[in-house]
Amino acid sequence: TTTERGEAQVAVSAPTAEQPARAAEEPPPVAVGADVWFVQVGSFSNRGNSQRALQALEARGYPAVEMPLQRAQGPLYRVRVGPLPTREAAGDTATRLKAEGEQTALVRLTRAQYEAALR
Repeated sequence: TTTERGEAQVAVSAPTAEQPARAAEEPPPVAVGADVWFVQVGSFSNRGNSQRALQALEARGYPAVEMPLQRAQGPLYRVRVGPLPTREAAGDTATRLKAEGEQTALVRLTRAQYEAALR
């Protein structure tokens, strides 16, 4: 719909108890040149375990990502929530995750490290 001035209006509905918030397809915007923050909730040598952890976080509405690390012993799949724009946002998210029984660690990546991890 549009207003009398021709401005577009978009209806946005909040998640309900029956429909929890879902992780966005695209990561939240992060300022150019800024450090990027994540909360790591696990690292797994078995990709199936990583995928289960990722899906559980997404089902609870967290923007979760898997960041593989290639090692001589084989890949390690790191499951992280983010990207988050500030250390404070990462800390708040970690506090919520801990209250839900997760073990957490804050991770800061430079913009270059973040972009490399997406490749």
